[in-house]
Amino acid sequence: MPYIKRLLEPYIKQTLSDNKIAVIYGPRQVGKTTIARHLAAEIDPDYKYLNCDEPDVAVALADKTSTELRIFIGSPKIIVFDEAQRVKNIGVTLKLLADTYPDLKIIATGSSSFELANAINEPLTGRAYFFTMWPLALSELSKDPVEQRRMLESLLIYGSYPVVALHEVNDITRYLGDVTTNYLYRDLLSHGVIRSEAVLVSLLKALALQAGGEVSLSELSRTVGVDVATVKRLMDLLEKAFVIHRLSPLSKNPRSGIRKLNKVYFTDLGVRNYLIGNLNATDLRSDQGLLWENFCVNELRKQTGPLAEPINDYFWRNYAGAEVDYIQQKADKLYPYEAKWGSKKASLPKAFKDDFDSQPLQVISPSDFSALTLR
Repeated sequence: MPYIKRLLEPYIKQTLSDNKIAVIYGPRQVGKTTIARHLAAEIDPDYKYLNCDEPDVAVALADKTSTELRIFIGSPKIIVFDEAQRVKNIGVTLKLLADTYPDLKIIATGSSSFELANAINEPLTGRAYFFTMWPLALSELSKDPVEQRRMLESLLIYGSYPVVALHEVNDITRYLGDVTTNYLYRDLLSHGVIRSEAVLVSLLKALALQAGGEVSLSELSRTVGVDVATVKRLMDLLEKAFVIHRLSPLSKNPRSGIRKLNKVYFTDLGVRNYLIGNLNATDLRSDQGLLWENFCVNELRKQTGPLAEPINDYFWRNYAGAEVDYIQQKADKLYPYEAKWGSKKASLPKAFKDDFDSQPLQVISPSDFSALTLR
């Protein structure tokens, strides 16, 4: 597979240059190991790579002194801890190395922000920068608008996992099934929130069918057959495992906004379509608008994710049904977007303009998706 330069790359390089630990979160199979090893090799061809999924490696790194750690890792200029969440008290281990050997550069990756963040946030305060890597962005795949347009159909149906987007796998359906069964189900069930794979599958299918829509926890509870508290814990886990991401409603009154429902999107559309058993072409589907909105929101998040400036994002909808699909808040400015699958024109609802002072609406369609590739 050819190496694809990722949007995060310059930011991770700067982090390492500043002698900070670079922590890369993200789903399995999106290229965290690839970018970590690529950047490490640029710094030191003899870099140290440790796969913490290996039980003996995880044991060797857990609860050790700085001297014991140095004996184990040797004297590389840079070290990669892959799937670092597998190591007990990994945050303390990384802190010891960073404090004792300040010239040692460190990259740590993890496919579960829930496990890794809990283990490292406090010990690494001031010592690390954190990045989230998503499946490939459109602008990472190509800079050519014509080539990008040719890719849209495949990305909407099969998703943006690197081996899929780069056509490195012969049987895409089988690959998506393996990702879902071997990684997604296994990793989620290992947390012990539930023991029933059937419940997890039922919840994921229900969310897949409602992707891009407002989701009620009580309705999901009735659909899946577990209590609301369990659904809430599972939703949190699904987000921290990078299966879904949620969008909160924008409200002029923050207190009233808290009571409104969130929208749910899937991090990868291939996984979403596999879950509902529909890998048909867009012209044979009734959910084109849903797919396009999910895709656009994903791409906009990928574009802004590496930036240092804090960005909040929302959707807006009033009780009369007027809505804005996606809104980014940068500093004190609001940037609204509308995803349109067809050619129908869109404008900001009057009720939105009455309540909020925003930038002009940007409409994103398959014929004009330049907003998704702005850098």
